[in-house]
Amino acid sequence: MLIAGISLLALSALLRTGMTYRDDLWRAVDGYRNWYLGNRYINDILSAMLHAGCKISDISPLPQILAVFIASIAAYLTILIFADGKRIGWLQITAALPRVLFPYFLVCLSYKFDAPYMALSVLAGTVPLLYVQNRARSYFLASFLGTLLTCMTYQASLGIYPVLVLFLIFGYWMKGKWKAGKCFRILGISIVSYLGALVIYRILFVRYVIPYAQGKVFPLKKLPAGVMANYRVIYQAFRADLNRAWKLLLLVLMISFFISVVVNTKRNRFVSAVMCLLCIATSSVLVVGPLIAFEGQNFIARYSYGIGTPFLAMAVCLSFTQKFPIGKIAFVGISWCFLVYSLTYGNAVSEQMHYVDERCLLIMEDMNNLPEIKDSRHMEYLFTGTCGYSPSIKKLVQRTPMLKRMMLPKVGKDYFGGYYFATHYMDGAAQFNPYILVDQLTDRKVVKDTRFHTIEQEDSVYVVHVKK
Repeated sequence: MLIAGISLLALSALLRTGMTYRDDLWRAVDGYRNWYLGNRYINDILSAMLHAGCKISDISPLPQILAVFIASIAAYLTILIFADGKRIGWLQITAALPRVLFPYFLVCLSYKFDAPYMALSVLAGTVPLLYVQNRARSYFLASFLGTLLTCMTYQASLGIYPVLVLFLIFGYWMKGKWKAGKCFRILGISIVSYLGALVIYRILFVRYVIPYAQGKVFPLKKLPAGVMANYRVIYQAFRADLNRAWKLLLLVLMISFFISVVVNTKRNRFVSAVMCLLCIATSSVLVVGPLIAFEGQNFIARYSYGIGTPFLAMAVCLSFTQKFPIGKIAFVGISWCFLVYSLTYGNAVSEQMHYVDERCLLIMEDMNNLPEIKDSRHMEYLFTGTCGYSPSIKKLVQRTPMLKRMMLPKVGKDYFGGYYFATHYMDGAAQFNPYILVDQLTDRKVVKDTRFHTIEQEDSVYVVHVKK
């Protein structure tokens, strides 16, 4: 409850905005679920129950609050996985906060409709580790079902389970509680159950194109180069998104974790150091799961939140050590930075939404004066350009690069920005058609030109060029 309470405080600014974010637009307007098109069938079933009908409606902020509680449970279970019977206190709670407040995951929590199922996929990737001390059959079944549930809720979470498995096995080996034979046995069960679930999902449940990557794995000859290219995209973006303070804190966290392993290990220190580096390196490879092997990836923020899992595992492990105050200061600082960023993001969204609505009003006023609108004649329109960021947050975006990747709402050529205008400000004879090719409209004439936008006409088609 404490994790959920702190997280809700951090997300209060975002929840207060009532932002209808991207896919939320057509779900709120048309009431369609259609998660099955991404092979996420569990979402369709649970959404019908949550929204009390097959046609869903906007019941925010309930789904987002529910998502916070689900992700908070996943955070607490992460603590339990590494606790090994030790007492859980405020340090452990603080260390686990990034499970909910990791900046990329904030994008998932921005969705009014998708948020609880995205959070459920995180939980599904965490729960199986609670059964690792049980009989092999129980652990295999939990891992298999957990991975299958992750596939059918949100596939971007598929990197969470393998990363936690690596750190858990390494932790028990390093403490001398598991011999090499048991470590390999647990690792083998984990691999077989994970891959088995992926194969069953692919054979029995994948019926539609996966929206992340057109459903195509790199050809075998191009696989190594394609995977490396995807990793470059992920980590270059991640490095660019972090400010200097965040980079320093994460570096201190990793170094402190490494030193704590070397000092506290019950094994040979050199071997433990090598295994620690191998664990960190391997986990950094597994963070996005099998999606790394797909073509056409752009790895926007909400596909990449698994990158925070190794840091989460290191922070929770460090929280149980008796020494290394610098490492503890580092993960407390990280959690504080993420909490502050969550509030910053929510307030930036609020300012941007006000700005977008003002710009939409200006466009609507000018379009209402067009002859076709006055005479209720059929017309089509589309957008080019973009309104950019609100003047009140431009400098904030410049000094906080991550905000650029959070897809703040805008009106302009972006499909969702145009759809927002079409569903909230225009109706009747005017039809939004983003599929018209502007280059083919060679005889456009300007019918309205202002500081904020230009409206051009060719026959019954209007092109609204939005200016920054």
